[in-house]
Amino acid sequence: MAKKTGGRLFWLLAGAALGVAGRILWDRRRGGRRTDPLHQTMRPKLPKSLSRAGISARLARQSLRADPALADLGLRVVPVSAGTVELHGWVASRVLRTLALRAVRETPGVERVINNLLVRGEDDLGASSSDDLDVKPA
Repeated sequence: MAKKTGGRLFWLLAGAALGVAGRILWDRRRGGRRTDPLHQTMRPKLPKSLSRAGISARLARQSLRADPALADLGLRVVPVSAGTVELHGWVASRVLRTLALRAVRETPGVERVINNLLVRGEDDLGASSSDDLDVKPA
């Protein structure tokens, strides 16, 4: 009786190992895409354009750090797509905003820059009087 149980256990483990190996080979053949168990949909790999966008953003950050006038401003470069990045942050003057924009535009691999830089003293001023607002006094 013990011999029959040992034989069954062997075949059970061999079948499980063969199933795991088959699943690994099947996943590799499909290009690494995996099925989402909750929704039974395919999750594709990230497109290569996103990795190129990350490289463009990294190079743009290096360009900003290389310029002594821009290095300590804490500007953020956000990847959007291949060749496109966004600039975020605050600068002290329009001159610095233009300098940062030019530094990023001249970076190899960056084709388009979305400028979201704000100038202190201009962009942070709120409405100073109630005449600018469309609110009627109660």
